[in-house]
Amino acid sequence: MNSAEVEASWPQDAKTEINRINTAPNYYVVLHVTPNSSEADIKRNYYKLARILHPDKCKEPGAEDAMKTVALAYDTLTSPIKKRLYDSYMTDTNNQSGEHVESYAEWEARQGQVQLPAWLERLLRIRGVSWIVLIGLLILLIPLLIIVFLLSIIAWVLCMPVNFFIRIFFPEKYRRMQEEAREQEEQLEAERAAMRAAANA
Repeated sequence: MNSAEVEASWPQDAKTEINRINTAPNYYVVLHVTPNSSEADIKRNYYKLARILHPDKCKEPGAEDAMKTVALAYDTLTSPIKKRLYDSYMTDTNNQSGEHVESYAEWEARQGQVQLPAWLERLLRIRGVSWIVLIGLLILLIPLLIIVFLLSIIAWVLCMPVNFFIRIFFPEKYRRMQEEAREQEEQLEAERAAMRAAANA
């Protein structure tokens, strides 16, 4: 049977597809595509499977779980970032030997873990060493905090308001500026009073 005949006979009945999906080794097999398939092919196959496996239409046992797997496969393979991650997972698991091949969820969780150097892990297992490491880190951080504090004071001094600077270093000029501001305020108040009086007349 050639590939065209296989394609024509796919998808099969719901029971066969549920069994196929439950035993599929990866998302590409779930959606009956290859890593080089276009997004249009992935979408077309997803809709074909959804038509026969959707829980509203299919009452076969396991249909709901199979549909969840199909939806997850579709979501992963149509997102460029998720697909790239999944392809990395495929490469890693192809290189794994032994009976247990980790699932995509296990692999993804392992990628998020911070790996400490082996010597540090051994050191931290020794009783009381973690406290010594913590105190050492605090001793290193204290000078850093002092530097940050000093830099913030310098920044505050450099960004001081101009009026404050003038008031300290040029008190005469500051007094004149205050008087001018007061005169302008009085003049504005007089103009407002005149306008109110004219409006009331």
